[in-house]
Amino acid sequence: MSLIAKNIVKALLYSFLLLALAQISHADKERSDDNNSAKIPATLLSTALNYAVQSGLGEGVVQRVYDKNIDALYRVAKSMYANPRQNQDEDDKLTSVQIFHALADGEEHHILSMIQLGFAYAEEDKSQAIQYFVQAGEDGPHQASLYNAGRLFAEEGEFAAALGYMRAAVSLPDSNSEYSSDKMTDTAKAGYNSLNIQLQQVELGLNEMVAIFPYADLKGFPQEGSKADKLWNEAMTLFESFGKNKKISDLEACVKKLSDFQMQHDKNMTALQTSLLRRILTTALDIMSNEL
Repeated sequence: MSLIAKNIVKALLYSFLLLALAQISHADKERSDDNNSAKIPATLLSTALNYAVQSGLGEGVVQRVYDKNIDALYRVAKSMYANPRQNQDEDDKLTSVQIFHALADGEEHHILSMIQLGFAYAEEDKSQAIQYFVQAGEDGPHQASLYNAGRLFAEEGEFAAALGYMRAAVSLPDSNSEYSSDKMTDTAKAGYNSLNIQLQQVELGLNEMVAIFPYADLKGFPQEGSKADKLWNEAMTLFESFGKNKKISDLEACVKKLSDFQMQHDKNMTALQTSLLRRILTTALDIMSNEL
């Protein structure tokens, strides 16, 4: 993919980040459990206590941090990251990230801490950010995290994963998750549709186009187990076989299956799927022609 095309996609998706960031405040309504304590290193606990006292967060918060209450530790760490003490900016931010790690990576498996780590790493280490957004998105399930995972995958040029996670964010309300909202659904849908449109113009490799196709319809065409899905999978089996052994007969059979798919399901495909399939067939035919 060209640098210009990647920048277009990145700029387009960035416009949807602000609303996704806003969802973290909705997630912060997670119910606290005063009997749920965390395993946290003494040095981190000491710093959190000092911060809570010096920042005037209140005796109740200090006591709950002393008791290693997960919700209290998370809220203090979040405050440390957003409002570090004067002359201790870097130390407080580093400590807050370490607390988030302790809560997210440990037995607590704290969803909101995973989300904060996703945002903390989003600019400097996208692979780490994606890891935590994916984990929070799938384990919550957390709608904004699913969307943000998709957004970052798109910035990295991994478009099949990007569409897949954005689509998962759109469909999440059906599961009645406490971490979803109509507003976030609209954001995820807008991001998905915008990326869908952009990919109709972006230059893609054959393997990329094949990987993207199943995620290029918000409603999930071809539906798993359908005749269309069976035909597509048969074509993909032949495509994978050609990739391994380079037998032109496998590619010819794959093209035949895909041509049948195109004829039988032309009206069921999205504009992106139509574009992808046309380009897949053109590329495959070019390969076959060069082998003659």
